Amino acid sequence: MAGKKYIATDSPITINEEHQGHVFMFADTNNIKRIVNHLSDQFVFIGFVTIILTIITVFILSRLITKPLVKMKEATEQLSKGRHKVELHTDRRDELGELAASITKLSDDLERLKKERNEFLASISHELRTPLTYLKGYADIISRGDISDNERNEYIEIIREETEQLAILIKNLLELAKMDQNKFTINKEDIEFGKLIHTITERIRPVFEEKNITFSVRCPSHIIAHVDPERIQQVLLNILDNAKKHTPQGKRISLEVSQNKREIITIISDEGKGIPEEDLPFIFERLYRVEKSRSRLSGGTGLGLTIAKEIVEFHGGTIEVRSKLGEGTSFIIKLLVGDCNE
Repeated sequence: MAGKKYIATDSPITINEEHQGHVFMFADTNNIKRIVNHLSDQFVFIGFVTIILTIITVFILSRLITKPLVKMKEATEQLSKGRHKVELHTDRRDELGELAASITKLSDDLERLKKERNEFLASISHELRTPLTYLKGYADIISRGDISDNERNEYIEIIREETEQLAILIKNLLELAKMDQNKFTINKEDIEFGKLIHTITERIRPVFEEKNITFSVRCPSHIIAHVDPERIQQVLLNILDNAKKHTPQGKRISLEVSQNKREIITIISDEGKGIPEEDLPFIFERLYRVEKSRSRLSGGTGLGLTIAKEIVEFHGGTIEVRSKLGEGTSFIIKLLVGDCNE
């Protein structure tokens, strides 16, 4: 078309399938050139606008995506350096928002664990320092030559009691460490639950009689449990020992066992002074005592219930406590039935 003044088309004429002639059409090529040039200008403009919009869109999207990613990277670097308190504020509802929420939750969990670890170490230091202070103090007294034999025997007995308490504390700490490292073993077997309860009853009844506490037991003989008998005995003895410590003379402690289709339910109840409502949510926490004085006579090491809860949960069961101040406390232990294939 270049250099030509006209553009022509040839259309043949056919009538009754016979060729009758041709129709020739001519058009000025200047009009077509103007249309083509106009379209070319529009294509160039649209292409330029598209490039500009693409650059702007890429820049905006990169800011929206990379900026939170950079903040998350900085947050994880802070976590790796031990600064566990980081906050990532985002209202996004996409994957980046979920990731930011997860990092923030991880930060909160690490901060909580750090706080709990410091509190735990402080409590352990207190627990270890107290018996060691007693041991050193009374050992110094015994080494003096101006005390009587009765006083010396009394101090030796105190040293023995504190040594036993220290040994129990260390044993409990080792068991908790095994639980934390998933090295705590549960050896389940099929046992007659009634025989286990009878063994526990015979072991602890003299202690209750010495304190003039009535101890009643009800356990059907047909119950077969698939448990670690040594560990479950440890749980029940620990709870019964706690009940004895908090139940006055002349009161009553009961142990009742029942079974339904899914669970073996053991309820240990006492008529003791009860647990304040504000303390109930924390009763299974490590080193937590209702008696803030930390008296060993009434409070123990503060680890027994923690270990009891861990053992029950290792069996796939649950343990809960119900209490009313001034009326008594009940511990409800539920162990699953039908674990024989584990």
